[in-house]
Amino acid sequence: NRIEIVKLLLLTHKIDINMLNNILINIICLMELKIFNFYFTPFLIAVRENNFEMIKILLQEPNINVNIQS
Repeated sequence: NRIEIVKLLLLTHKIDINMLNNILINIICLMELKIFNFYFTPFLIAVRENNFEMIKILLQEPNINVNIQS
């Protein structure tokens, strides 16, 4: 379960909760393949996935910065 793994990782205090993660997204536009690089924090990924339980857990972290933009 991802939730339990995230909880364990947060307990270590050795991870950067605000670290941007590179996500490649392939988009086919007008018969042409385009690759875009997007950067998301764990919080932004949880929001994009509508993972409310994960959002709640991440918001409990004192060092979280919800204003980081991708």
